[in-house]
Amino acid sequence: GSGARGTWGPMIDVVEPTTILDSGDPNYDSNEEPVTFGAASGLWETKYTDAIVEYKEQVSTCVEEYFNSADVNEALDRLEELGSPLYQHFIIKRAVTKAMDRGHREMEMTARLISAMHGKIVTVEESVKGFHQLLAAVEDLTIDVPEAPTILGTFIARGVVDDVLPPSFVTSSETESNPSASAAIKHCQGLLGARHAAERILQIWGYAVGMTVEVAKSKLAALLEEFLVSNDVAEAQRCLHELNLPFFHHELVKKAVFVALEKNEADEHVVFLLETLGSNGEISQNQLTMGLQRSFDALPDLSLDVPDAESHMHQLIEKMKAAK
Repeated sequence: GSGARGTWGPMIDVVEPTTILDSGDPNYDSNEEPVTFGAASGLWETKYTDAIVEYKEQVSTCVEEYFNSADVNEALDRLEELGSPLYQHFIIKRAVTKAMDRGHREMEMTARLISAMHGKIVTVEESVKGFHQLLAAVEDLTIDVPEAPTILGTFIARGVVDDVLPPSFVTSSETESNPSASAAIKHCQGLLGARHAAERILQIWGYAVGMTVEVAKSKLAALLEEFLVSNDVAEAQRCLHELNLPFFHHELVKKAVFVALEKNEADEHVVFLLETLGSNGEISQNQLTMGLQRSFDALPDLSLDVPDAESHMHQLIEKMKAAK
């Protein structure tokens, strides 16, 4: 690769300038301009500017390739190789702006990529910075994409649901002087304030990367049904890995929990499955937490058919804790 994670990599070796940052570009950020320390810094400044430009170009290429391949793991590897930790917020900014020019498929793919990068390639601080820069740029983005504020508001809501952004991001962002940014935040607040908000937001673009949400759900249901009969966790893991939907695993968690709540005899199977898939990393902690939270959110409706659902849920959680 071109550089280990957390390093600048060989891009800093660029000598000849390739282009300059364009202040008219919606992706322009004056904070990303190199600092000038006088004539003695001229050569360093050229190298620094070129490193930024090359990094941005390579990010754009990675995003385009990801949209074509839908291979999130490959995209993660490529982006991790780029290094440049101080500029990883640009990955979020560029991916979202490119998705705005595409369709629902690319928007869903971008949301999943952002979730996959979180805490691994992109820090919380860089994620927040990326979305702040999108809010600052959304006025200009409306020139080519009139619905940009609505799309950005949806991305922010998805970021909150996916634990990429803290909930405080929505209330603390200063947008009074930017009507388009204000519209984005208001749309986000509307989505987050709706009933069953997480469930709706997770399905808002109707795609599970390469297949519809309904098809993905049916495949996960079939996987779970087969496991409950065979108790073959290795086969369940193989099937889950083959589906290649790592950021839809919360749906499997929710389905498994609901099976346990509806069938007392399924408790041990479900605990065994989730504990095994969680401990070996097949299901991430983030996805497990999201699936359990979605289960808790849906308890009022489930309790209409399963009166003891809430108490059973707490018992199930205790069994999962004891299994660790």
